Amino acid sequence: MKVKIQNLSVEFKNGTRAIDNVSLEIENGIFGLLGENGAGKTTLMRTMTTVLPATSGNIIYGDTPLSPQNYY
Repeated sequence: MKVKIQNLSVEFKNGTRAIDNVSLEIENGIFGLLGENGAGKTTLMRTMTTVLPATSGNIIYGDTPLSPQNYY
């Protein structure tokens, strides 16, 4: 299933912006996510799995947009 992320930003209550305007598409297959400590890898994964809400932007799984009501 294709995942499309458009202009995703995540900002914490203390004002720290962990993800700032990220856009990418992940096609079918196996992919890795690499980056330095504090780069936002875990925040991105938590947002994609609805554990953490996005401040702005869109995540689309296949043809289904992720909306706030999908969050736990």
